[in-house]
Amino acid sequence: MKQGLIYVKEFYIVIPYYTNEADTEQVKKPRRSKFMDTLNAKDDIETIVARYRNFVKGQKMLNTRIALIQEGLWGMGIKTELLNTKDLISLLFSVYNPLLDSTQS
Repeated sequence: MKQGLIYVKEFYIVIPYYTNEADTEQVKKPRRSKFMDTLNAKDDIETIVARYRNFVKGQKMLNTRIALIQEGLWGMGIKTELLNTKDLISLLFSVYNPLLDSTQS
């Protein structure tokens, strides 16, 4: 009896972190400018706390979006998995360095 080949396809869905319309403008800014805006030494405690609260609120919104998308895919019979930082780095490395990744396996 001859076994058939089983193909495994992997697809990745990127769910962006935007808390409001102003964040879409932030995406267009250069990295250095975004970084310097975050590390503004003139910020007072209220600004820092407000930034943290906005982050926590955005994180909750992102987790809600993730759960909604996962439930929809599970409903269609598609298994989903949330990547952690290590898995994400490994994925990006293999995508951008396919020759190096195949020799390290």
